[in-house]
Amino acid sequence: MLLYLEGVTGADIAEITGVTSDAVATKIHRFKAMLTRRFAEGGAA
Repeated sequence: MLLYLEGVTGADIAEITGVTSDAVATKIHRFKAMLTRRFAEGGAA
């Protein structure tokens, strides 16, 4: 996620981490969805 926030492309993240670019996209999407839910609930951790 930090690489994504730094502006690194999904393809580059995949190369760095050794997973597919589809897996990177899925993980980023899920993390963003989790953050959206948490903030919609009032930020409870």
